[in-house]
Amino acid sequence: MVWDVYEVNGQKIARCLQMTSFGKLVIEQKYAGHNWRHHCQYLPVQQCGTTSRTNSPILELQDGKKMKSQSYVHLDHFFEIEARFLGSWSGSAGLTPGSLDVLRAKLIQYAQGGIYRNLRCNNPSLRSPLDTAGPPEFSNEVRQAAARGQALEEIRRASLWTRGERIYTGLENQRDSPK
Repeated sequence: MVWDVYEVNGQKIARCLQMTSFGKLVIEQKYAGHNWRHHCQYLPVQQCGTTSRTNSPILELQDGKKMKSQSYVHLDHFFEIEARFLGSWSGSAGLTPGSLDVLRAKLIQYAQGGIYRNLRCNNPSLRSPLDTAGPPEFSNEVRQAAARGQALEEIRRASLWTRGERIYTGLENQRDSPK
């Protein structure tokens, strides 16, 4: 999933985030036994029956489309590729503009340490780019979109709070964890 494009020496470079369905498992099954905060580094993409144990945002696809199986965007693993090597996936739909804004806000929050990260990976090939190079530089477009996404999240947070629900960021104390 492309979240930013920048240019170097006349070449457009796309930054992409990994998206996974965990082999058609929901995250609670895939990471059963893991600390619930580990789940906060994944954002669910809308699919029939989508729920979020942590009340994290559920990313929506354009034109009301839904994923065939529950899928998640992983905030901790991104890669860069020359944009010319990207193609359009037939029949695919991108995120709604609001969901893309929220994704960018969560990515910046995550890259800056505002969301719990599990740093115990001993396998260098599986380490996050954030472990070695530090947070990536974000374009003005991404920062502006993230500000819009943060505003949308504040509205959603206020709505959940009014209903007596909480949003868990992954930084809360274990005693505050969702039931």
